[in-house]
Amino acid sequence: MTATLLQEGLLPDADLVAQSRRGNREAFGRIVRRYQGMVAGMIYSVCGDLHRSEDFAQETFRSAWKSLSGIGVMFFGPSRAMNPPFANSVSRTNRGGK
Repeated sequence: MTATLLQEGLLPDADLVAQSRRGNREAFGRIVRRYQGMVAGMIYSVCGDLHRSEDFAQETFRSAWKSLSGIGVMFFGPSRAMNPPFANSVSRTNRGGK
């Protein structure tokens, strides 16, 4: 049943995160596809550069994959897409800083 729901993209975020924490790359890919547009859009609204926003969004998901053991169920959501250190990094990049 869960495999069918995963294939159809119907699993809730909490289930996808739980499966991702167990190493299921397909589940994590679903999370990425579900949220990459929103994350990149939020970053674009800060930095104003399409390519940078896509790069930063990719880095956000790469970092999330590497940190799965510390991800809580609520990691993926609009209020959590850009944590303050990441937002500061985007903002500095937009201003030409490092």
